[in-house]
Amino acid sequence: MKKILSRIALAAAAILIIIGAAFFGLHLKNGNLPLDKGAVTTTAATTEEATTADTTATTKKKKPVATTAVPVIEFQDFSIIDYMPLSLASGSWDIKHCQGIAIDSINGFIYYSYTNVFVKCDLEGNVVGAIENIEGHLGDICYNESDGMVYASLNPPGKTALYVAIINVAKLNKSGLDAEKCKLIRTVHLPQVWSDFTAKVEIGEKTYSRRYGVSGTDAMCFGPSFKTGKGNYLTVSCGTTPQNERNDNDYQILLQYDVRNWWKEYAQPLDFSEPHHVGPEKHNGKYFVYTGTTNYGVQTMAYFRELNLWLMNVYPTTKDSFQKYTLFIIDGDVAPKKQALKGQPEKDEQWVLTLYQDGNYDKKTGIYGWYALNGARGMDYVGNGLFYIIHPYKTWYGKQTAVAYLYVWDPSKEDPFTIAAGIGVDYTISKKKQTAVQ
Repeated sequence: MKKILSRIALAAAAILIIIGAAFFGLHLKNGNLPLDKGAVTTTAATTEEATTADTTATTKKKKPVATTAVPVIEFQDFSIIDYMPLSLASGSWDIKHCQGIAIDSINGFIYYSYTNVFVKCDLEGNVVGAIENIEGHLGDICYNESDGMVYASLNPPGKTALYVAIINVAKLNKSGLDAEKCKLIRTVHLPQVWSDFTAKVEIGEKTYSRRYGVSGTDAMCFGPSFKTGKGNYLTVSCGTTPQNERNDNDYQILLQYDVRNWWKEYAQPLDFSEPHHVGPEKHNGKYFVYTGTTNYGVQTMAYFRELNLWLMNVYPTTKDSFQKYTLFIIDGDVAPKKQALKGQPEKDEQWVLTLYQDGNYDKKTGIYGWYALNGARGMDYVGNGLFYIIHPYKTWYGKQTAVAYLYVWDPSKEDPFTIAAGIGVDYTISKKKQTAVQ
């Protein structure tokens, strides 16, 4: 009798596994990936207590993390990496180049910024919709899980205003839409960036435009407050003018904003003929990072939440006094410090962030950085140590395209990313123990 009951139990378990696997496959086909961004257990701090540099975070994943919409299926030989597409394509476009990507892994979409075209694709490579005729420069983009919108930097023609564009991507379901007529884009002006952009600075006997070299807005992503480690703030980087004769432009400048009420309070319809200046009077924090000047500031950003790191991809500096790094990483575990900025014509104390002490170190400048081959054309973090990074291409008939490849965090190399490949790949997310930062 016991043998019969045991066989019945085994048969029932096998049926449940088969049903669960079929249900999982259906969800995967429909673009619902088993990626729960908040379900990873780590020791990387994101709270007020995690403000010391002596923090080590180690996370090792062997089993996939499932959302509540997908049944938990435990395969010992599989990891979350096996359920993400290894590459994502965006179609080809008669435009400049890809400038940023944003992933919505919950609903199964990827978004591309092509400087004057915005593209929505599913995770099977099909173009779902596209907004064209975006005048000026559409820069880096990021997806906000809280409101389902995509946020983008937008500098209108002539930089008559400096915007964060908010795109209602849920209603974007066809291509060929005109940016102004489709009513899917609203804009918010940033007075704080505008103030630096329009300021005059006297350095020696010369007068320069643009305080700190600020030339507009570009890279952005969502993450916690640099001061408290809490909340979900839009972090916007300022572009910088690559003027090698100046020494007051050697910082990256980041501003944080609480955007929960932006759509109702500030966002205005897109109108390139009459640019508005409606926006928040205050920011939620302005921070500086000493990297040396880079060509037009930070190009793309991503927040690596398990390790509390902020990744900034740049075009390398043209100043001979700095190393030509293409990636800088902010250590979110080190609290910002009020310091006098270097190279300023007058004493100027601001909140300064600390670079992550890993990768390559330049003793002359005290700057840590990396030589990443890709990332400045688009990067987004999807959790569990995985990033999608853009490789830009030009088709044989002259159009631009971009492929987002899946990468694994691998800080053991000068380029801290390894392209993902293979079933059952095991990997470790780890953070180097930091020395005391003065």
